[in-house]
Amino acid sequence: MLTIERIKNIAEDIIADDEWVNDSHSQSEHAGIKAGLYALIHHLEDLQQDKLGTSIDIFSTYKVN
Repeated sequence: MLTIERIKNIAEDIIADDEWVNDSHSQSEHAGIKAGLYALIHHLEDLQQDKLGTSIDIFSTYKVN
């Protein structure tokens, strides 16, 4: 099962990989990637918060290897 904590760890790895950032264009791209990842995590946390108290796992319908 893919948990929010695992997604956060993956996102932090992606965010930390900035070796390819070498000019203002790639810096802007990196900032956009960071913003998108943080938005994804925030959205998933909101969904999980909405599901508290139920037996529904928000990740159960998605198969991730």
